This record gives sequence, C-alpha cells and structure tokens, in this order.
Amino acid sequence: MKNNIRKFAGKKVLILNRDSAAVLSLAGMVKDLGCESETAATWQEAIVLCAEAKKAEKPFNIVLLDASTVDGNACAVAQKLRALDRNIKLVFSPGRAGGLSLSEWQKGGFSVTLPYPVKLDELTRVLA
Repeated sequence: MKNNIRKFAGKKVLILNRDSAAVLSLAGMVKDLGCESETAATWQEAIVLCAEAKKAEKPFNIVLLDASTVDGNACAVAQKLRALDRNIKLVFSPGRAGGLSLSEWQKGGFSVTLPYPVKLDELTRVLA
C-alpha cells in the first residue's frame, strides 16, 4: 500500500456521484491512496469545478463519473469535460444504472471503466 500512496501522491480526483454512501467510500479509498479529492453531485457542478480548477492552474487529473449522475448523457458530459481539459482522465462507472457498451464509452472519450461496487485494487488500476 505504501508504494501506491507514493505513486498517487499529488493526483487530484473529482468524484461525480450523487450517492452519499458511494461518495464516502470512494473519497476514503482515494485518500488512502494518497490522492486529493473533491466531489460533485451533478454533472453541472462537475463542469464548474473542473473549469475553476483549470483556471487556478490546479486541474483535476482524473474524474470518476458515475452513470447515475449524468441523466443518460455520459458521452456528452465526457465531451464537455474533455473540452475543458484534454489531459484529464475520464473514468466511467456504470454504477447501479447499467452502463454503456464498450464502443460507446470509448467513443464518448472515456479512458477506462470502473466496475461497481468499487474495489481498492480496481481503483488502484484506474488511477495508474
């Protein structure tokens, strides 16, 4: 675990999820891995936070996007986030809402998917 903490130290993660229990769990795992995190309950809030972070020259490295927060518009939200920061890693989690097909999440600009429920080893994989 210590090697992972050093590996991820300094990474900034935005957790886009409206489920407070999931947010607490993810935020705890992200912190345990040495990352800084912020949360957004809606995609609109996530866009604002990403824009503000980019403007402050402290952009997010990764966005963990739960499908239930984007009202069926995961690809459109991904494109908006990508327009703000082309270097951001977008991680799609189908959550409890089901998911996009492999070709859909790739076309939408997502870097990787994160299965639900999230396990520490899977989170470590996507943060890498």
